Amino acid sequence: MNRRNLLKILATASPLLFNSSYNKLDEFFYNELPDQDTQLNKLKILPRGLIPGKSKVAITATSSPMSAYEMKDALNFLKQENITYEIGDTVKNNNSSYRYLSASDDDRAAEFMKYIVDDTVDCILCGRGGYGVLRILEKLDFATIRKNPKIIIGFSDVTALLTPIFEHTGLVTFHGPVAVSTFNNFTQEHFKKVLFSNNNFEPIITQEPNAIVINEGNAKGVLKGGNLRMIVSTLGTPYEPNFDNSILFLEDVSEPAYKVDRMLSQLLISGKLKNCKGIIFGQFDNLNSRQAFHPGYSYTIREVIEQLYSKLNIPIMLGMPFGHVKDKLTLPLGILTEINTNNRSITILERSVI
Repeated sequence: MNRRNLLKILATASPLLFNSSYNKLDEFFYNELPDQDTQLNKLKILPRGLIPGKSKVAITATSSPMSAYEMKDALNFLKQENITYEIGDTVKNNNSSYRYLSASDDDRAAEFMKYIVDDTVDCILCGRGGYGVLRILEKLDFATIRKNPKIIIGFSDVTALLTPIFEHTGLVTFHGPVAVSTFNNFTQEHFKKVLFSNNNFEPIITQEPNAIVINEGNAKGVLKGGNLRMIVSTLGTPYEPNFDNSILFLEDVSEPAYKVDRMLSQLLISGKLKNCKGIIFGQFDNLNSRQAFHPGYSYTIREVIEQLYSKLNIPIMLGMPFGHVKDKLTLPLGILTEINTNNRSITILERSVI
């Protein structure tokens, strides 16, 4: 493919394209590179924001199954905001045939792509995490996703969908609630600040007074990250992330300290953090717990983080509200963000929708 054809594809990809300061195109677009040895600025694509009375959300189970009852908070929130919704067959027709999956790999990928090309859909809300996204990645058409930008949101297992889509297409994706999440006031308000259209954007600041400072400092970078297990699972594959010049956020749940130790060590020795600008850890449910481990007890997760990551010369905080918690931030992957350990805050500095 020559440069002219590449630019034609990018020009039709979105109503709004933003230049960034990076110049290695292949970190976004693996499959369609210029024939010549040229350097082009990366482009990030912003999806359309949600507009009450006009927008539509599609709910699809890209991973594990769930019941309609589990979605009651999400559906009530959408009704309250006058956002219409459509529930996919992977949600409505789930049964035990596929065990811990909502449907076959082909059906889950096909339904996701169906909503990608549906012009009436503005947002794809993943039903839940669980298991299974890794099995559908090779069935997705990233060029088609790039040409049909829309909000894609979820967390946990869905990290393995959000990260490759941003890395391969430049489309900003969103780590936030799934359809079975508890949409409490905190979660609703942050969801609206990030995802609803707003012509008068102001930086979105979140302070967490109880956050633990591992390394002091201030830093700005492109926000990336998600569930620790899923990020580590993509290392060494075509879907692995690039954390250069990033503010990295990581969280997990129900993992003992020795497993967190293994995953954080793997991430560290992979070299992915060499040019990372800052790290934000979520609220681990067993942060200070010790488990019996012969001949005594294990380290705590906090001790593991301090041992492995305090030696990095970047600001690091622990205990921000995202992922497997009730009060849930919506975090846009690909957007300039600041970490400030002095006031224990993270600030989203750019709008992430148009």
